[in-house]
Amino acid sequence: HFHGTGAFNLTNYPTWDGLLLKMMSMPMETIQIKTKKRSPYRGSRKSAKPNPYLEDRFIEFDIDIDPVSLASRIISVREQLAREWVDDFEIIVHSTDLILESYVDKTMDARDDEEAFSLDTKDERKNHEGDESATTSLTGPYSENNSNLQDSAFDRCSMRMLMDRTAFQDQISSPLRKGSFDLLLLLTTQESVHRVLRNYKEAGKEKAVAFQALCDFYMERIPLYFDGHQQRYGRADDFLEELLLKPPSVTSNVDGGRSGEVGFIDPLAIATDIIRTRSEVSEEWKEMVENVPQDHLGLRKELFSRQMAKYGQHDDNTQQNEEVEHVEQNLVVEKPSAPKVTIITEILGDFQ
Repeated sequence: HFHGTGAFNLTNYPTWDGLLLKMMSMPMETIQIKTKKRSPYRGSRKSAKPNPYLEDRFIEFDIDIDPVSLASRIISVREQLAREWVDDFEIIVHSTDLILESYVDKTMDARDDEEAFSLDTKDERKNHEGDESATTSLTGPYSENNSNLQDSAFDRCSMRMLMDRTAFQDQISSPLRKGSFDLLLLLTTQESVHRVLRNYKEAGKEKAVAFQALCDFYMERIPLYFDGHQQRYGRADDFLEELLLKPPSVTSNVDGGRSGEVGFIDPLAIATDIIRTRSEVSEEWKEMVENVPQDHLGLRKELFSRQMAKYGQHDDNTQQNEEVEHVEQNLVVEKPSAPKVTIITEILGDFQ
């Protein structure tokens, strides 16, 4: 199953409703499905191999595709997702506000542990030699260290908040609720990075170093965290965690190195801007999904018009067929008598 972003063709459908409008204008069609028929004699359930001498038998059946009806179902699913995302964006805002606080607390705890270990006596240090967690600093999931020694830089509580809220809801969530929530986290983070980059660029020379540092950091990690199909969840938190744990540095590549100036790169300050911007993006997008039913009014009007036109055409065809049948019944055609043939067929049962 595809779990990622960047798969929608914005060239063919520059607007969000372009695909639905095109679908409504398409005619009805029928597709033929061919499926293998299971035989009770082709290998038993306990048998390791099927009977190789029995030929495969297939069943063919037709399925009518009504694009107008399909578009109506997609609109209904879109409204259901919008209702869920209103709550999901509230969770994202709340969990995002806790990231910096959690990061500071964990950093202080790790520093206290290191200071306490450095003050231990020689004998006490020998007792801690088997306990690697006593001296291990915070590392991210991208680290090459032992995974058993890794500790997250901040509490990843967003998915836990989602599970707690859905456990006490009366309505049933959509089948892919956790997957869509993970992609919401990813998209809000990516949009926040884009906005911070634009703000840094508009600030000019004051943010030139931060702009170049974030641009390089983000471009290198687009295929790893953002665009395309990725199976693992939590990529948004992975990106923020790697940025938070990146050490400060000094660069001489200010204005392409032409000015000869030296700039200071502060990853913590950049991550702080992204995190705060993600809360703003979530609040804005929450208001947008609240208006999804109003956005569908034009689509539903077009949908209703096409459904009425389809039903009217169906009534005309039905009346025409009845007239043809009436004329055929009035015609008398003499046919030669034919011998009576009895055909014996094996009843295999109706296909369901």
